[in-house]
Order: sequence, then structure tokens, then C-alpha cells
Amino acid sequence: MTKYSHVMECHGRVPVKVTWKDGEVTVEATGEPSVEECPLMSHKEGYGKLSRKSAENHVLKLIEEIGAFTPRRKVIDCEPYVSFGVSESLSTALQYGLLDAVVLVSDCLGTVVTDKPALVQGLGGRISGIVETDPVPEVVEKVESKGAVVLERIDQEEGLETALEEGFERVAVTVTDPETAVALKEAHDTVFLAAVHVSDVEDHEAETLVDSCDLVTGCPGPAAELAGKRSLLQAGEGIPVHAMTGWGVDVMLARIRELTGFRKVMVR
Repeated sequence: MTKYSHVMECHGRVPVKVTWKDGEVTVEATGEPSVEECPLMSHKEGYGKLSRKSAENHVLKLIEEIGAFTPRRKVIDCEPYVSFGVSESLSTALQYGLLDAVVLVSDCLGTVVTDKPALVQGLGGRISGIVETDPVPEVVEKVESKGAVVLERIDQEEGLETALEEGFERVAVTVTDPETAVALKEAHDTVFLAAVHVSDVEDHEAETLVDSCDLVTGCPGPAAELAGKRSLLQAGEGIPVHAMTGWGVDVMLARIRELTGFRKVMVR
């Protein structure tokens, strides 16, 4: 018997447990949304009020479309899911030579270190907060064949150390909490930090997270509100990305140059 279990938070940080057992998949939401609406999910996928059921449906859609949480996981994607997302921005930064590598978290893999833009987008573009994940050998092999390092557990601090040991200097790491952000900055003060999935960050934690990061995603909550007031540049509207530092601005400007057409950009 082969069995893999994963937990992802989505749709207002509802924990959704996914179990893959001998080819059969079960999906179960185990909590309630912390917010009622998400502009991104409303715009991209037509969800209105968020609920446990909407979270389950979202995960089922990910399983169907990209094989999320299963051995058939799609890992490469060159198409942006949104114009200004963290995955899209970090992928573009790799292309433009502003970063050497990205450390991110993916279902079926845990922490991953890669310098491949299409891998960053493929693994991170559609996924939100991975809380727990079992390594899936077929997916690990697929990603390692692209030259990435897979830890097979979630550990962003070790991911940064691994990236530095691999010889990468300008490394971006995704973070979801202020404790990890502070620990990463203390370990390597020139690391580029991108805060993602920040809806549930408390008021007293928001300042620490915002002060530590170069990019902060605009998921509804205290962190996004504070970032919106302090950011040097905001790109996007529904769920914007806030650049908090000069390096963050450079990354977002590269993303803007990569796009065609006009987007609303607020520069302070």
C-alpha cells in the first residue's frame, strides 16, 4: 500500500487535508475561513464567499489541473497565473539576473532550491500555504532531474544554507511567519525574503514580518495593511505585491518590464 498525506491552507487559511492512497484521492477541509472573501479567488476562479466547501473544491481543481498532491504533479510552467504574484516575480528576477536561486515550498517535495524560473512558477504559481507534505518519489525525481535540490521536508532555514553551499549568492526565500524571517536574516543578512500567505499574521507580528522582507504579498490582513502604508512600490490591485526595499523594487520593475500592456503601479 502506498499512501501520501498533505495539508494546504487556502481560501482564508482553511486547512485542507489531501490523502493519496493507491491512486485514490480524498480531500477534507478541517477548519473555517479566517476571511469571507479573497479578491484573487473571486477574480480568477469565480468564488464568492469563502467556505470549507470552496476550499475543498479549489484543492480538487488543483488536483485535476496540475496533479497537485499526487505522483502526476506538473512541475514546469512558463505561464503566469497572475500578472503580479510572488512566484511570477521571483521567476522573472531569475531570468533578469537579479537573483541566483529561489528557496520555496511545494507539495510532494517540501523545501526546494532551484535556479530555474519555470520550476519556480510550476511549483509555486498555483499553490498557497503548504503546512505538511509527504515526499512523493516520482515528483522528487522529476524535480531533481531539473537540477533542483529537494529536502523532502519543509525547512526554509536549511534550504537557505543548502543554496549557499551550492554556491548561490543572491538567494530568495519564501516565508510565512516573522520568526522564520528573523532567523533567516540573522543567518544571512543579504538574503531576499518574500512573505507569502500572510492573512493570519497577528497585529503584533506584522511589523516584524514587514520590516524583515523585501516583498510582501497583499493577502488580506494586518501584514498587508502595514505593507501597503510603507511600501516603496505596489504592483497589482486585488492581491497586490508590495516592494519594501530597493531590491524588492528592482524585482518588481523587472516583472513590470516583462509584461505587456499597462498595469496600475503606485510608486512612492
